[in-house]
Amino acid sequence: MYLEQMIWVRKYQSLEANMKALLVLGGNHMKLNDYINNADEIICADSGANYVIDQGFVPDVLLGDMDSIRHDVLQKCKTDDINIISYPKEKDMTDGQLAILYAKEHNIDEIDIVCAQGSVDHFMGNLYLLVYAHSLKIRAALHTIDEVVYITDEKL
Repeated sequence: MYLEQMIWVRKYQSLEANMKALLVLGGNHMKLNDYINNADEIICADSGANYVIDQGFVPDVLLGDMDSIRHDVLQKCKTDDINIISYPKEKDMTDGQLAILYAKEHNIDEIDIVCAQGSVDHFMGNLYLLVYAHSLKIRAALHTIDEVVYITDEKL
């Protein structure tokens, strides 16, 4: 009986494997090596792809309204057959929110968000991405060059 319980637990744990994504936004430039090496999937929100391609990596998904991505990067993503999901410029969600919703729909339960700093209004909106991810039961951390910001229900 004990062995059967252990086997069941192992099978159950393998079904509950964590999927981790890296969400690259279009704010400040950051080195991505360590983040990419720890991610199962690289999701770029619009011009976040500029940083990924410029550093020699390939995103798994590019999504957004494509209003700030460089033309050469968009062409490379098309040539490399990257999964591109385009949205209209007039929409009720930011590209970052759409990326988090995509992650939820694809069973990703942990996200590292990078390249989120920039103008104050964009940074404030990007901080809200943590709240949005938390509401969808996704563990998210926003990484800046100097800090990591996250939301928790746990006592610190």
